[in-house]
Amino acid sequence: MAQAHGLADSAPITAGARTHLCPGSALFVEHGHTEGADVRRLSAAALLDSETLPHLAGRARVTCRKP
Repeated sequence: MAQAHGLADSAPITAGARTHLCPGSALFVEHGHTEGADVRRLSAAALLDSETLPHLAGRARVTCRKP
């Protein structure tokens, strides 16, 4: 569970993703419905192309690396 703010866990995971992901693999980050843009910015800083997807109720809750 994130401690300082909602992105406390997402930031280091996203920053280190390129080191750990194989080419063509996926990374899914679940986040609060207001944090999609912030997670996409973290992804862009890590040179990952990403998109945010809604859950069944239509709220943006998952940001994933595009293949």
